[in-house]
Amino acid sequence: MKHHNPFGLNLNRRGFLRATGLGAGAVMLGNGFVPRVAQAQAATDHRFVFAYFSGGWDTLLCLDPRNPSEFTEAAARDTKIQLGWDRIGAPFQPEMMSFGDSPITFGPAIGDFARHYQKACVVRGLSMDTVTHEVGRRYMITGKMPAGLQATGSAIPTRIVAQNAMAEGYAIPNLASQVETYNKGLPTLATGMSVNGAGDLVFALQKSDDAPSTSIQGHLSAYRAKAVNCDPVRLDRRGFMGLIRENQSRATDLVTNELHEFFDFTNQRDPDMAILRERYGIGGGRPGGIGQGVTPGEQAALAAQALKNNISQCVSITLATGLDTHDENWATDHPGLLQTGFNALAALIDDLDEAGLMSKTTIVCFSEFGRTSLLNTRDGRDHSLASCALMVGAGVPENTVVGATTDVGMNAMPIDPETGAALSTGGTTLTPTKLLASVMQANGYDPYDLREQGLPCLMA
Repeated sequence: MKHHNPFGLNLNRRGFLRATGLGAGAVMLGNGFVPRVAQAQAATDHRFVFAYFSGGWDTLLCLDPRNPSEFTEAAARDTKIQLGWDRIGAPFQPEMMSFGDSPITFGPAIGDFARHYQKACVVRGLSMDTVTHEVGRRYMITGKMPAGLQATGSAIPTRIVAQNAMAEGYAIPNLASQVETYNKGLPTLATGMSVNGAGDLVFALQKSDDAPSTSIQGHLSAYRAKAVNCDPVRLDRRGFMGLIRENQSRATDLVTNELHEFFDFTNQRDPDMAILRERYGIGGGRPGGIGQGVTPGEQAALAAQALKNNISQCVSITLATGLDTHDENWATDHPGLLQTGFNALAALIDDLDEAGLMSKTTIVCFSEFGRTSLLNTRDGRDHSLASCALMVGAGVPENTVVGATTDVGMNAMPIDPETGAALSTGGTTLTPTKLLASVMQANGYDPYDLREQGLPCLMA
């Protein structure tokens, strides 16, 4: 039986499990098989969620809005900012959300996340230095500017897991659902396991029909424990045979522990699954599909289950796709896709909050770049060098805005690294590298490979 993997691999069950130790589709960069030891070690059960909004989000609709009474169509010739909110229609109201004395404002597509504004740090004026999807995406995933289209470093979750002395306590320390993941010379344990969604995970983690019986599996495990490794030294001089043995052991443990039950959202007999379906709108016909039937709600539920059940330390998920709206589908599609993603994010925060995990979980939301402040001649928006990010949770300043874009053309502004206030001259430029270094450093991890230190304004 063939199973489709979103990263272009057609794997049967045996092939999938053989690859699990290498992340089942994750990319290993570098020349050797044997990873070097991470330079720093932290003992922590701190968790992370990296939530990707794919295609380049319109920050005017969500994280970096403008007051429509000031930024009118008539004023767009001077401001070079055209909201276009009157074109998006119901159920979106053409107005900016504000919250009393809070510095945070949101656009009409922010959805249910608006109720969590007091937990949020909104980062504006993030300078992406690219308008290419692959480059921007890999820049945000790794914190390092790619060489051409090729990622030049490990994914941030991979770096985090590699530095965590407690990482072996997680069955799947680094789980990536529809998000690219990379490992450059770090321990294989830190490599992301790549899946298309909960369905892929259930498929990979459950026993196949032709699996050996429990009794036979027990005998095989006992034999392997006693067996002497007879591989010739020349075959293992770069650690390849040892890596294969490690992968086999990990794959067996994953299946034996029946972890698939935590992600079988279609299970009609389990009352816990019914609660999850209701909370995340799974199977409820909500819009905003990610692809292959996977919805933002399912992605968020997958992250929640992996964290709540101590299966993963880091989970990367996609909460929106189809945001690359250069034509009139900007008005018809973009707001709803954003809103559905932010609704799923809000449900995830509620879930982790109720489980008592938000105090030790950091959530980072990002896209590969923003979209132009003016509509183009096709009534859509093109790619912009300026973007935003959103952070919630441990190590994150709450109810805070860091950075800004100009009120003419929405260009990224430099900031005071201590306060996060926008400056007309001087200061520092906000980049994905500085943002992700801050996320790592605020939670006790060393961003040495990024060659940047965190910014005080981004760390609580």
